[in-house]
Order: sequence, then structure tokens, then C-alpha cells
Amino acid sequence: MQTHGSPKDFKVNVKVNKTPQEDLSKILAGIRADYEAIIEKNRRSLDSWFQQQIGNESSEGQHNQEELQNSQKEICELNRTLQTLEIDFQTELNKKFALENNMGETKARYAFQLQNIQNLIKKCEEELSKFRHDIKCQNNQYKVLFGIKTRLEREISTYRQLLDGDVDGKTGTSFRGKYNLDSIFVGKVS
Repeated sequence: MQTHGSPKDFKVNVKVNKTPQEDLSKILAGIRADYEAIIEKNRRSLDSWFQQQIGNESSEGQHNQEELQNSQKEICELNRTLQTLEIDFQTELNKKFALENNMGETKARYAFQLQNIQNLIKKCEEELSKFRHDIKCQNNQYKVLFGIKTRLEREISTYRQLLDGDVDGKTGTSFRGKYNLDSIFVGKVS
């Protein structure tokens, strides 16, 4: 009879890779700083240009109403651009807050799922351990019962030989005659 060894123990590890996320506040602060730098540069350029135009006109003594209106239009356009950039910035901030909320909910959901998976793994490991223990007990019981069966088969074979009057292999003598089965079990011949 071939016996099999118990299965090797194994463990299950669950790892969750967490990728580093960029800080949205820093990104938005960088975008805002860039926009403000562009606006400031345009404002200085416009002021410089405007002062130069006024200086030229003043020095010449002529005021060109059309250029003044163009400058005012440019200022209005720059103000509109500034408002648009501020609206874009506010939109990006709202997106940032929405993403942060979504990220928090996602983390909570995955933490809950991870806990459920770990509980399931623990339950499976407990069942596997119980199953291994049961197999080991059954294997031991099988060995004991197989040993008893083998001994009983030998005894039955010996009793058959005694009942049939076969020759005893050890002494070379022949058993003949009637035997009382009860006395055989006790070890007496009648």
C-alpha cells in the first residue's frame, strides 16, 4: 500500500501597490503662478507701452484719441482674459476637491474589500488546516485498521488451516480430528 505525505503548508500574501500621486495643490499653485506671471508681464508691458505712448503724445503735444481707445480695449481684453483665467483656476480647484473626495471614497472601498479578502483567506486557511488534520487522522485510522485487517486475515487463514487439518509449517505435524472452535479461541484442543 502506498501512502502519500501530507501536502506542504502554503501561505497567501495579498499586496496592494500604491502608486504615489502628484499633489494637486502644488500643480494648481504652479499653474496659478504661471498665469499670474503672464498677467503681470502683460500688465507691465502694457503700462510701459501706455506710458511710452502718452509720453510720445505729450512730448509732441498731440493726443491721439484712437490709440487711447485701442489701449482701453486692450485693457478690457486683458481684464476679460484675467477673469477667464480666474474662472479656469476655480474650475481646476473644484476638480481637485472632487478628485480628493473620490480618492478618499476609493481608498475606503478598497480597504473594505481588502479586509473582506483577508477574512476570506483566513477562513480558507483555517478550513485547510482542519482538512489536513482530518486527513492525517483518517490516515492514522486507516493504518490501524489495515494492520488489524492484516492480522485478522492471518488468523482466519490459520484457523482455516486448523479446521481443514493442514500441516503446521513450524512443527511439521498434521492436525487431524475434531476441534471445538470455542476451545481453539481459548487455546485448548478437545
